[in-house]
Amino acid sequence: MATRSTIHPKEFAAVLELPAANRYAHTIAQSADWGALWGLRNTDGWVTSADEFGRPAVALWPHKQYAEACSSGAWAGTAPAEIEIHQVVEELLPGLAREGTKVAVFPTPLGKVVYVDPSQLEADLRTELSKIE
Repeated sequence: MATRSTIHPKEFAAVLELPAANRYAHTIAQSADWGALWGLRNTDGWVTSADEFGRPAVALWPHKQYAEACSSGAWAGTAPAEIEIHQVVEELLPGLAREGTKVAVFPTPLGKVVYVDPSQLEADLRTELSKIE
């Protein structure tokens, strides 16, 4: 499994316009296939947002380019960082679940985002990984 180095501009734009459920499904399929998810980091650590109830959420994307597109505004001064898929399902998501932290899946530059429980994302990723491993 290897992450694609670049995404064609038309594909990039089209995926950003997908409805939330489709962006979530894209994230599951692509991150399992490419073997990684991406977050944004700065000197303080991983960027977070908050769901509609104010609960913290760690932001994750299926590709570096989507994360880069969000590294402005409140997240200016951040840089994309790759997280290997098995580290995500074995360490990151269980840890977030223990902390009560949500996951902001595939935020867009226009502020669209899908908030999920880490246990749901873990289950969905494990299911997808079982299809390809």
